[in-house]
Amino acid sequence: MTGPRRPPRAARLRGLPAAAAAAFFLFALPGTASELDRVAAVVNGDVILVSEVERRFRHLVFDLRQTGSRLPAQKALVRRSLDELILERLQLGIAERLGLNVSDARVDRTIESIARRHNATLADLGRALAAGGIPFADFRERIRNDLIVDGVRRREVLNRIRVSDEEVSRYLSLSDRAPAENEEYLVGHILIPRAGDDTAARGAAEDVLRRLRAGESFAVLARRHSSGARASEGGILDWRPAASLPSLFADVIPDLAPGETSDIIESASGFHIVRLLDVRAAGQSVVHQTHAAHILVTVKPLVSDEDARLRLERLRERILQGEDFGELARFHSDDTASAVRGGDLGWLSPGDAAPEFESMVNAMEEGDLSEPFKSSFGWHLVRVLARRDHDNTEEVRRAQARNAVFQRKANEELTAWLGELRDNAFVRIRLGE
Repeated sequence: MTGPRRPPRAARLRGLPAAAAAAFFLFALPGTASELDRVAAVVNGDVILVSEVERRFRHLVFDLRQTGSRLPAQKALVRRSLDELILERLQLGIAERLGLNVSDARVDRTIESIARRHNATLADLGRALAAGGIPFADFRERIRNDLIVDGVRRREVLNRIRVSDEEVSRYLSLSDRAPAENEEYLVGHILIPRAGDDTAARGAAEDVLRRLRAGESFAVLARRHSSGARASEGGILDWRPAASLPSLFADVIPDLAPGETSDIIESASGFHIVRLLDVRAAGQSVVHQTHAAHILVTVKPLVSDEDARLRLERLRERILQGEDFGELARFHSDDTASAVRGGDLGWLSPGDAAPEFESMVNAMEEGDLSEPFKSSFGWHLVRVLARRDHDNTEEVRRAQARNAVFQRKANEELTAWLGELRDNAFVRIRLGE
């Protein structure tokens, strides 16, 4: 007797049947299928058609289905589709002026990565998309546009953000003075945006808050009602120390108990509700390090792979016969930076060296001399000098602090930049007229 059969991989990529998606979309509009070629919005002289909004709507439905979420209110999802397209169109316009594009190969790699994350094949992904009424070509185009938009944001905003050593030290100083900030917080966030009528928006936020306190799921309500950046993930932000929380509610979160929900927090962008989901202490970091030295021979037009390997074989024999490794490295290694130190690479942490080099070193004992082997840099002869467990908590703290400061600046500057981009554009919404 056998147990129940596991559903095929394609079944784990859940889509909304095409007919249902179209009917759901059209129900949210004041027209019929014949109106899909009407203009939904005008953006700087360019137009977004209702049919484009319908396609984006299908994509959002598909994305929500992958997380097992209930679908938001119909009109809210249609409006989110249109808002996404408006910002995308503005950013694609910048990309066109800058000459930014992405290769077909990069698009292919990204799609393959998406399929792997769902433990599915490309065929599985194609079938799931088709079940949701999404042609694979449309999905591919959306991925291309997402990559282009990411490039625009990096060029226009993220690559200009600098974090100074002084900012890192100040961040750590604040953390040291406030022990609570040495804790990390997992936070849920719901944003109800202003939509011209603050009374209606506040009323919607109060209704969401009431339902949360009555015991409804935070993640479900976030997916259905939030316009925050992580709404599709249930509004859950990444683990963050207090100093890297958005400044709007950085003072609120530490005062909450795990599971507790804040009152409504008002800002220029709308009405926010946050919940502290969990707290953890920032822990000590110990890394296993290897002290190694090497001799590198690179492959050149006049030095083949076999030539490089044979040169290192001869050097290895000389070392085994008693010649000094350091002296031979000084005269024969093509790694000039380490050659002057007798091939000494210092203490290496995981990830510091090429994968092939690290794999070889990890398999050796202290004092061992390797056989010649090849990495992406050339051919190596390596000796393991020592090993240790190193407390690199301070380095990790500074790296985490730098990243936290960067993320906070990036979130604030990107939000401001997108707001300015929208405010400075000519946008006329015609959907629903």
